[in-house]
Amino acid sequence: MPPTTSLFSDPTKVGSPTAPFSISETRFSTASKRYRESTHLIPTPPAEKNRPKRYDPPYFWLPVAIGTPLLMLCLGIALEVGIELSEKNGGFAVPKRNVFSVVSTQFLLAFFPGLFVLPVGYLWRSLDWMLRWFQPYVVMSRGNATAEESVLLDYIALGPTWAMFHALKYNHRVIFWSSFLATTTYLYQSLAGSIFQLQTRSEINNHEAQSIRWLGLDPDVDQLNAFAAAAGYVQAAVFNDLGDPPFVTGGWSTAQFVFPTDTGLNGTMTVNTTGIQTNPNCANPNAPPLFTRTNTTTALISSTSVDGCVGNVTIDPSVSQRQYGVSNVPNCGNTGTRNVTFQPVVFWFYQNLDNNNTPQLKTVFCNPSMQLFQINAKADLSSGQLIGVTPLNNYTKPTNISGDPINGIPYNAVIFNPSNDPFIQARANGTHVGVPGAIFRSALQTGLQATFDLPNGFLDQTSKIYRQHLAVTAKSIYFVSQNSTLPAVQESLVLRLWIDPFPGHVLAFLLFGSGFLGVFLHLIHHRQRRNMYLTAPPGTIAGTVALTARSGFGELLLPYDDIPTLEKKLDSLRFYLDKRTGAILAEDYADEDTGFRGPDDAMMSLLGRREGHLSSTQVAQDAALEIAELDPNSGYGKRMSRPPTSKSSGATFVPYLDLLLSSLLESVPLFVALLILLNSSFSSSMREIVHLQTGQCGNQIGAKFWEVLSDEHSIGGDGVYSGTNDQQLERISVYYNEVGGNKYVPRAVLIDLEPGTMDSVRSGPLGTLFRPDNFVFGQNGAGNNWAKGHYTEGAELVDSVLDVVRKEAEGTDCLQGFQITHSLGGGTGSGMGTLLISKVREEYPDRMMCTYSVVPSPKVSDTVVEPYNATLSVHQLVENSDETFCIDNEALYDICFRTLKLSTPTYGDLNHLVSCVMSGITTCLRFPGQLNSDLRKLAVNMVPFPRLHFFMTGFAPLTARGSAQFRAVSIPELTQQMFDAKNMMAASDPRHGRYLTVAAVFRGKVAMKEVEEQMQNVQSKNSAYFVEWIPNNVLTAHCDIAPRGFKMAVTFIGNTTCIQELFKRVSDQFTAMFKRKAFLHWYTQEGMDEMEFTEAESNMQDLVAEYQQYQDATVDEEGEYEEEVPVEE
Repeated sequence: MPPTTSLFSDPTKVGSPTAPFSISETRFSTASKRYRESTHLIPTPPAEKNRPKRYDPPYFWLPVAIGTPLLMLCLGIALEVGIELSEKNGGFAVPKRNVFSVVSTQFLLAFFPGLFVLPVGYLWRSLDWMLRWFQPYVVMSRGNATAEESVLLDYIALGPTWAMFHALKYNHRVIFWSSFLATTTYLYQSLAGSIFQLQTRSEINNHEAQSIRWLGLDPDVDQLNAFAAAAGYVQAAVFNDLGDPPFVTGGWSTAQFVFPTDTGLNGTMTVNTTGIQTNPNCANPNAPPLFTRTNTTTALISSTSVDGCVGNVTIDPSVSQRQYGVSNVPNCGNTGTRNVTFQPVVFWFYQNLDNNNTPQLKTVFCNPSMQLFQINAKADLSSGQLIGVTPLNNYTKPTNISGDPINGIPYNAVIFNPSNDPFIQARANGTHVGVPGAIFRSALQTGLQATFDLPNGFLDQTSKIYRQHLAVTAKSIYFVSQNSTLPAVQESLVLRLWIDPFPGHVLAFLLFGSGFLGVFLHLIHHRQRRNMYLTAPPGTIAGTVALTARSGFGELLLPYDDIPTLEKKLDSLRFYLDKRTGAILAEDYADEDTGFRGPDDAMMSLLGRREGHLSSTQVAQDAALEIAELDPNSGYGKRMSRPPTSKSSGATFVPYLDLLLSSLLESVPLFVALLILLNSSFSSSMREIVHLQTGQCGNQIGAKFWEVLSDEHSIGGDGVYSGTNDQQLERISVYYNEVGGNKYVPRAVLIDLEPGTMDSVRSGPLGTLFRPDNFVFGQNGAGNNWAKGHYTEGAELVDSVLDVVRKEAEGTDCLQGFQITHSLGGGTGSGMGTLLISKVREEYPDRMMCTYSVVPSPKVSDTVVEPYNATLSVHQLVENSDETFCIDNEALYDICFRTLKLSTPTYGDLNHLVSCVMSGITTCLRFPGQLNSDLRKLAVNMVPFPRLHFFMTGFAPLTARGSAQFRAVSIPELTQQMFDAKNMMAASDPRHGRYLTVAAVFRGKVAMKEVEEQMQNVQSKNSAYFVEWIPNNVLTAHCDIAPRGFKMAVTFIGNTTCIQELFKRVSDQFTAMFKRKAFLHWYTQEGMDEMEFTEAESNMQDLVAEYQQYQDATVDEEGEYEEEVPVEE
């Protein structure tokens, strides 16, 4: 068996020494220039009738290839016609009720149009896929195709978007337009989902209305039922602020008619019917009424109208200090012969609060009249109320109203003839007293004294109420039952399906354009494929091998060649499809500037032969890599055991000089990259934080925090560093700005709405440490009112604060985020604090927002409106904060009393506890090389769901001052106290919930192995208090630097569902007050709306529900996998 030759073997050791490898004699002809190899051995396909059928996928069948764009063309035209009809007819009629009750109308409007264009878009994208798939073969069927646009071209992997750019490069116009149109099909569903809209349009239809009453005097008018009912209605209207009843409006009474049942959306109906207009014709007397006291129980009120009619009323002043009534006016012009029920009347009103002889008196004379009209009455179909009456002409047909017995004279409706029937007399008395009583009651509601003082006070009230009484009475006594059909016009607002012109025209244009161009594209492509003969899908591996197995150029390629290598090897070849067999063939291509390079030379170059000479730089690199100079007798890539020799020292020096220069040049970018890497690493470890402290509570906590921070970093009250440990300065820029001279200034902004808090900070031990420009304060204060801090006083100051925040943020190299200390129960910290959080989040959306929030305590309370302020603040924190550490005063007091044994703890003691927690939480940010090295990593590890970012905190060891020497601080002791419910700084018991995640930051010289063991023990012993569906949810971090005064310490951060107790407590207090709208006016007068309270309450209740949901969640047992048992061999 002859020896084989490997790519990395030495051909000098095998075969003939004079001809180590010769391919030209066996496979290729140098004069041929073609890589035919054994294609001549492929038998010619059978005759035409037995020839294998050419492979044409179904998408290339003409009914599909041409029918799809024609369908799109028709759809575009149909859509334009639909838009025109929609504009012309005001939309299309739709059912008044959704026939699909289980889905919304909006879903139907968006889903079905999208579903309608989905098949068209899918078909076009499939056609485009096929065009791009076959394009390399189409190109090779024309011959003389470069490798770049044939065998190396993969339009499928590029996708339609990138295919457009490559098609422009290779001048493949069909592919360009096909891919462009395929890309536009992704817009079809969005456009189709927005073309249909439901709009309310006015629709006018002619109808017939059924009238059920007509003009005529009620035969039972003497029973006085209608009068009593009308008097009762006007009294109810005054007491309950009612309008006119149906078929009565502004002194008009119309015949009643029946409304149709299919009324549409907000319809009205205009009916040609009859109506009566009643007018009270009221006027003041020509002079003030006279009051004459006859004796202690009798007085006479005398008044004269402008017509000279005298009305006399006798009253008993001793009965009441306020009296009213109505009396007929006899002997007044031509009305003197009328019955009292038709005579003019005088309404009188009396008030004598001082019981003197000059009481307050008002009289109003009224002489009612009425007219009969033929009218157009317009009524609202939904409420039945008249909304307009248009008189057409006088009603002239004879009736018993315009004629005998009343001859067009209306009843005065308040004075009646005496009756022996006690029921009728009772109705008369009730009406006689009820109407003036309603007028007097209306005057009381608007201000009785003001009504007496105004010249027309009682005149206006009497005209309004008496007119309504007459109209309501007329509706009952001047119309009798009679059915008739009347012409009517119904105008209603109905739903119409409207096609939005803008998306409609765009979609129609895309469909029409795709269809129009698609027909030509596929006709052209069909013609381009006429010379292409493929019998199998070209994408399969077998199909590809069948086309290229006997083509010869495959010998140039190796399995591990990458794309650049393939491009280089195939660059000098041109490809075509053999018309006899359909195989892919290649031929050499020679440029005019270079000599012809045959396939033998190409193969020899692969085996180690090179033409021309190497540059000096290349020789130097080869010498440095101990690569032998290539010659016909040595293999490519063979390593030498020693450097190559040359005939002269000068020739030896030149390659090494070139090597030195080349190495220096190549080292420059490497050195620059190294500097960039070091700089980015340094910057990433120095990510700065901007601190904001808001309100009295926030500033007190913040001041204590800076005291502890400055102490740990050895920063004095004047800002000068006095320490000796380099670790204190390594990350000091996280919280401090260096101003030169070894002096550091906190990156803090101090905010309050009153100057007192700022004065306290300035006079404190660190008063000179802060930048004076960073004190931003107002003068008025928020007065424990969240709305003042958020909307009025705080909104006026927030721009000044943001200017300082921007200045601090712009001075940083790599801003990590913001932290804010505030209280949720007051006014400034809660209202303005949350306003600042939202403004900063809006301006820096990609930066972290961390808050230390003091929440209201269940027992210790300084403010009555704490539930309002806290609920509104939590509503903002849920949306705009990334991490919120909850602290409350009662838990801090309990720690001081029970653990620290302080009999009278001060706010300084409480703030010191909080500052210990803040110092522990920020340890990983301020000292290098620890877990959770920044706020974002802390959030990623601690917040499993975006809204559940409220943490409970704790600190250990906490020991009474006199007991510290009797207690050994150890890792188990720290771990036990850390998880103790009494150690939590929020009034919620962790035993009532479950931990989602826990982080513990240990400080000091501790053994991490022991820490991990203790944390594991706690989690295993108390597994019921940890959710099992978050594995490894207890995280630990370690810092060698212990807090001042401790050998070791630990800070606890827990994301537990028991924190819902805090929100429940606040929510219950909120609901109790908000139900009665207590204290609400203090907020609404600052511009707030009650809906904001409702939204905040709902958001907090949703938050509680989410915590409870995840507390009750369990692992799905079906998804667990059993451990695999190892199989013994």
